[in-house]
Amino acid sequence: MNLLPFKLVLALSLLLLTLSGCHCASGSQSGGGNHNVEVDEQAAQDLRARVAHLERHFKLGPNWFGETRGPHVAQEVARSQLRLTSAKFMVHHDPADYRFNLAYTPVSYRMPDSADWKHGILMLRVVPHQPTQVLDLVDFPEGLAQREVEGYWGRFYGAVDKTREDILREYGEPALHLSV
Repeated sequence: MNLLPFKLVLALSLLLLTLSGCHCASGSQSGGGNHNVEVDEQAAQDLRARVAHLERHFKLGPNWFGETRGPHVAQEVARSQLRLTSAKFMVHHDPADYRFNLAYTPVSYRMPDSADWKHGILMLRVVPHQPTQVLDLVDFPEGLAQREVEGYWGRFYGAVDKTREDILREYGEPALHLSV
């Protein structure tokens, strides 16, 4: 029995599937074949606007911040940060959507899959009398020496001017809880 036609059909089928851009088996976040690239592009643009705002505010170079953490890590870090009585925030209009305010807060956290400490900026959408929405968590760049990390941490922490109590007073009790 000659397997050449079968191999040819299999190879062509795999090539066509690869080129078709089908997201059905890719584990897309939308849960199937309804993957919307425009939504992903908009979310990436919004993140870029928020990070660029931080970079300009602190006079950092473009693309200074490193990796963006996934929603699970950001959610866990935010849950811990909102419980800390020493947490401090810098509130500005959200550069991606001026209807809302964005609370930036410097954070240090351990990665769940390793013992590595990370430092970054957590971005939260705060709206009066509504639960806080976790938007993004961006890390300091990889490869910074400990002294550099401490210097940037001090710079960010020194710029934040609102305490947890200020957030509570200005946005109400629900602001200390995360939206689902």
